[in-house]
Amino acid sequence: MAVLKHIAIKNADYSAAVCYLKYQHDERHLKPLLDENGSMMLRSEFHMNGVNCNPDTFDLECEMLNDQYRKNYRYDEVKSHHYIISFDPRDKDEHNLTGEKAQTLGLEFVKNHLPGHQALVCTHTDGHNGSGNIHVHIIINSLRKLDIEPQSYITRSIDCKAGYKHHLTKDYLKYLQQELMNLCQRENLYQVDHLIVGEFFRRNQKTFQHSGTGTQPMHTGLAGQLRYLVFQNFLPVLVVAQLLFCFGFLAAEIGEIGFRLGQWHHAPFQKLVVFDIFIGSWYTTHNQCE
Repeated sequence: MAVLKHIAIKNADYSAAVCYLKYQHDERHLKPLLDENGSMMLRSEFHMNGVNCNPDTFDLECEMLNDQYRKNYRYDEVKSHHYIISFDPRDKDEHNLTGEKAQTLGLEFVKNHLPGHQALVCTHTDGHNGSGNIHVHIIINSLRKLDIEPQSYITRSIDCKAGYKHHLTKDYLKYLQQELMNLCQRENLYQVDHLIVGEFFRRNQKTFQHSGTGTQPMHTGLAGQLRYLVFQNFLPVLVVAQLLFCFGFLAAEIGEIGFRLGQWHHAPFQKLVVFDIFIGSWYTTHNQCE
């Protein structure tokens, strides 16, 4: 069953996408695997092409387009969109699906349904986490490069013009899912009813955000939202409370030290007064006795 997934990427480093597509990665931590010399290792088999760009200069061309329209500068903006078409592992043996054929289908899908964008299309045949299924990665710059003709799935006129960003609505996503189903039916491949399970994948899809160490995944499901609320709202409150507690403890310590210093400072004076009173009383009494 072919499955369509969508990932929104906020990482401003477009070269990270090229690196992921070409080199072997630890899929769990999204870090490149290194050989004994510390060099990244190419994937055993992959097929990569560019649409409206050169695949070898995809990152530079995207940055130039962003500069031209002065967009995609903020860290919280979605810089690119990552679509993944995952074919059923049985298609390889039962329907003679190859990496070359999957790459051809991916290119067709991009040109027909994601037009006007700079896009990387790359097919991997090694599967995800050892699953062995053939899958196609489609990475597009969120900013459209070329004007396109109005399409049935486009609801805003500006979404047909260059310089405007990719706008994925629910209707657009349903359209893409339906077209993938039609593509699989045409090619006699296993498929799944995306319109039924689409809501499940939307709840479990990932978004990526830019960080100091690169691209980090952030789950958008319930658990991810709870973590976001904790770290964005409750954690700062706890930090402030801890600071106030430490400040109060420090103030109490300073007060106690000051009190003890005051006692020590006034102690000789108190003793001197008592001594003077005692001597004065003795002197007066002694003189009266004489």
